Amino acid sequence: MLILMTGLPGTGKSTVAAALAREVGAAVLGSDRIRAERSGRPRFSGPAKAGVYERMFERARLALRAGRSVILDATFYLERLRRSGARLGRAAGVPVFVVEVIAPVPIVKRRMDRRLLTARGPKPAAFEVHGYIRRSYEPVRGRHFTIDTAVPKTWRSRVASLANTLRVLENERRLIGPLRRAKTLRVLRTHISWILLDGRHAYKIKKPVRFSFVDYSTPARRLAYCRREIEANAKLCPDLYLGIVPVRDDAGSVSFGGPGRTVDHAVEMREMPQDARLDRRVASGRSGPRDIRRIVRALCAFHARAGIAASRYGSRAAIRRGFEHAFRLRPLVEREIGAGATLDHIRDRIEAFLEARADLFRERVRQGRIRHGHGDLRMSNIFLAGRGVCIFDAVEFNPGLSATDVAADVAYLAMDLRACGEKDLSVRLIDDYIACSGDAGLRGVADFYQCYRALVRLLVESLVLADPGIPVSRKKRARQASRLYLGLADELARRL
Repeated sequence: MLILMTGLPGTGKSTVAAALAREVGAAVLGSDRIRAERSGRPRFSGPAKAGVYERMFERARLALRAGRSVILDATFYLERLRRSGARLGRAAGVPVFVVEVIAPVPIVKRRMDRRLLTARGPKPAAFEVHGYIRRSYEPVRGRHFTIDTAVPKTWRSRVASLANTLRVLENERRLIGPLRRAKTLRVLRTHISWILLDGRHAYKIKKPVRFSFVDYSTPARRLAYCRREIEANAKLCPDLYLGIVPVRDDAGSVSFGGPGRTVDHAVEMREMPQDARLDRRVASGRSGPRDIRRIVRALCAFHARAGIAASRYGSRAAIRRGFEHAFRLRPLVEREIGAGATLDHIRDRIEAFLEARADLFRERVRQGRIRHGHGDLRMSNIFLAGRGVCIFDAVEFNPGLSATDVAADVAYLAMDLRACGEKDLSVRLIDDYIACSGDAGLRGVADFYQCYRALVRLLVESLVLADPGIPVSRKKRARQASRLYLGLADELARRL
């Protein structure tokens, strides 16, 4: 990829560029460094700047040709310079992104004055240069990203989010688009994966993201987690998973297992009939108490076979960490649906329950209820085909999400049923599981873990809102779903 950093002097472009380079593994070519290579005092005249850009573009061309991702760190104060940079990337066949860095003028002045006083060697630009370039700086046109560096904590978080976005967009363009066109595949998108369907097989490619709960940021990590996914799901639905297939690129022609160099990997599965998915069966009125009993029997047998997890996974500290993934999204929740205060209230209720019922959580550990479970037991991860029950897509990427109280598995499905208006089936699920497993203590934590699972779904839908590769229509549904899950979490928290 090629990233053009644009913005006025002193806004923090070089600092942001360095942070972004660490995230995406790119080389940084900066105009300041190239300018300093010439002897004498740095010159900022029109011809001098043009020469700097020419040398920077030439070096970028060589780096891109060698297969490197490149960040160009310069003011790019004219639109024609940005267009020249974009042409350079297109000629190299890589995606081009523009990132504008901004900051309030008083902050810029303080930074530039301080930098001038403390600099050793060639003097950097004075604040007068900022004013000179500001007068000729042209607004950035077209699609671009903006980072405001006024608050360090905020912009550093924004850089991590931006790195996820750029990596996903790059792979979407480089792999998913060509695959889709080559085999006329249908594409399903989640916050961490692409699933490509051809009518007979399903191929899951993990997105190159890094969140607080998962790290798929490198090809080596994605391959390792492909292997773990097959291992984790062999216990519940072994016939579904066929293996791992390499994603190969042969001079721009991308295929599963074809010629060329291996650029990624996919988990290959049999494609199940979509109308056999539990969520679709429930929505069409084709599932009832009998199906719930079938699922409960499969789940009870799975939990009975599952190994007992280390007691630390059932500690209140571990449970708090699980909730924290959702609570960290407060700024996004507030921005998208204006409900930050509701999330604060839920947090208070959860904390009060953890403090008041410490004995209950210790007893769950003592009874061996903390098991290596599924971790993502939603309706869409259950197929009912014939008399069989296929529960798939168990969490492989974070043991803290799958090694948990069995009640958290049951609660996910119970919450999912409740969220789609099937409260009676939700209650039936919990009652049937308690009868099947003999786990009478589950009832005391059922609402607590349903609240947790509603917050997990809120987290997932919020990440969909933040993903630019997901269509507007899906984001509209994500915003509606975010309100639904937040309301449900609030309702359940009030019952604790």
